[in-house]
Amino acid sequence: MKIQVLEVRPERRAISGRERKYVSGLGNQAMTVVTETGRVEIAGDPDSLDKLADAAKRRP
Repeated sequence: MKIQVLEVRPERRAISGRERKYVSGLGNQAMTVVTETGRVEIAGDPDSLDKLADAAKRRP
């Protein structure tokens, strides 16, 4: 299954304490990606999110 990314929102937010049970480590952030089927929040360290956003922007 392929997901078409329509937009990578530039805003990021810190992961809350309640969410840390799903994403370990301090300093992680979440960003929003809009796809053809809806909105998806992706969490990770800032460098990984930068790489993901760059890869999504390069897609035709």
